[in-house]
Amino acid sequence: MDDEQYVKYWEKERRKGKVKFVIYMDVILSITIWIASIVVIAATDGDFSKLKNTLPIFYGYLIGSTIGHPLRWNINEERYKELTKNME
Repeated sequence: MDDEQYVKYWEKERRKGKVKFVIYMDVILSITIWIASIVVIAATDGDFSKLKNTLPIFYGYLIGSTIGHPLRWNINEERYKELTKNME
């Protein structure tokens, strides 16, 4: 994504706010991981009792992303401010 596209993207995201950004990213990606686990299990042997074995991965991701997405927000904000300062 070039700088101009990034500025437009981040302007929309930052209007939603930091809390919505973090929650949205956590929920979407967590659900994606969970669905991927279900698909892999269904495609292999269909033994859904193994699904509980994926819970540590799911929980680990959820904890990591809850820490990481606020940091990502700060990095995005810094980039946005630097780019908009340069555009003026």
